[in-house]
Amino acid sequence: MPPRRSLRPTGWGPGPGPGVRGLSGGPCDILAAAGNPCVAAHSTARALYADYAGPLYTVFHNQSNRSEDIGVLTPGGFADAQQHEALCPYEGLCVITRVVDQSGNGNHLAPRDDTGVPHPGKHPPQFGHKHNPVDASKHKIHVGAGSTQVYGMYFDPGMGYKNNRTKGIATGDDPETMYAVMAGNRWGNGCCFDYGNSELGGFSDGAGSMEAIFFGVSRWRGNQGYAEPGCTLATPLATNRTNASICDGSSPATSKNCCGPWVGADLESGMYYGGGGWGNVNERNKPLRHDFVSLMLKGRHDGFMLKGGDASGELQTMYDGPRPDPNQTGSYTPMRKEGAIILGTGGDQSNGNRGNFYEGYMVTGVTTDATDDDVQANIAAVGYKSLPPLHCVQVGKSACYKDSPSARIMGDVVITSSGMTRELCMAACFGRHQRLAGVEDGRQCMCGNSTTAAVPSTNCTMACPGESSELCGGYKAINVLNFTCHF
Repeated sequence: MPPRRSLRPTGWGPGPGPGVRGLSGGPCDILAAAGNPCVAAHSTARALYADYAGPLYTVFHNQSNRSEDIGVLTPGGFADAQQHEALCPYEGLCVITRVVDQSGNGNHLAPRDDTGVPHPGKHPPQFGHKHNPVDASKHKIHVGAGSTQVYGMYFDPGMGYKNNRTKGIATGDDPETMYAVMAGNRWGNGCCFDYGNSELGGFSDGAGSMEAIFFGVSRWRGNQGYAEPGCTLATPLATNRTNASICDGSSPATSKNCCGPWVGADLESGMYYGGGGWGNVNERNKPLRHDFVSLMLKGRHDGFMLKGGDASGELQTMYDGPRPDPNQTGSYTPMRKEGAIILGTGGDQSNGNRGNFYEGYMVTGVTTDATDDDVQANIAAVGYKSLPPLHCVQVGKSACYKDSPSARIMGDVVITSSGMTRELCMAACFGRHQRLAGVEDGRQCMCGNSTTAAVPSTNCTMACPGESSELCGGYKAINVLNFTCHF
């Protein structure tokens, strides 16, 4: 793929039809014209240059072992969801195995694999672990004036992507700027939902060895942004952490009335919502709870800046000042960036957080406020929107039948969830165009249009973990439901 050419856009009005031609350019065109060319550009939703006509991402079908690059509807346009759905029509069939770097530098992101990375200083040798890819069809959204459907990336704990062999990414104390669009209504309290510059290896190299956007409610050693009176703070990240389920984002019950989420900087050995001398609380860093949020991190020689806002509105400066004070692993001045790229994990393989990702780009140098405003205007013109909520209700009473892995009456498990509810399973089956849903063993969901050799059971006694007033089958027993769904 050849290097990108510069094209200065002149405006960002909504475009006609299924593409984004009316944007008159992409964010990387704006940045190149400002003297800060994109050195990495990733999105599953759209082209980030006006003339980009290549693939956005690659899907892999788990059953057929077939891979396909998913492209754009038109040059500079939105992702081709019809092409995506021809191979991956519903959740559980496919994963995303590559997010293409549109900059031409080859900085593609693939599922992170640290199994060959030895931990320094460990005898006998200890190696890292493999991170899971995201489900390709789990998270559909709307973009554009015509409500074109595209897919975002839906991260749960255990998932993550990385590229250790990069080109053009800042190293050492070189300045850089990065942007991302994520979900403000889905987050966690662990480490770390990041996008940006990371260590080349699989383990922490100490303070200043990475510089990435972090988003969530995590409180490294008690750090936090502004907390409204009465909101609930996640417990601080620490070696002996207690009550880790508070504000972990895994269910509505554990997400209610939580402080945050905030945009932060993961600089290794800490995720920070502000810098040195301000203490642990930066009240200027306001929570970002919009469905879609724009996030920005600038790394300078003398400090860093954080910005954030509604992806359909304007950016606000959340912090602008010196880097954090030194800690036990070293100093953040000067930085010692190593130039790898991560998505969904921390630099040290930590993948215990959750979030959604739609687009992100990294550039050389420090951008001006005017450039940031132009990029944000371009993002706003995309018109990111959530799909209308799907409501599913059970029709009639459920039936309880015997079931087992060796004698399924409705097919194999399609979803396993620690937050399983009957509605969650019915929605999954609706998306698969099946008329029956089955819940089993408290956490499992099956789908089908009929049952085979069904034998009644009285063992459906397990409460649904996501809704304790409901039953979700039992051990080798399945509750089968008729249902209807509507938007």
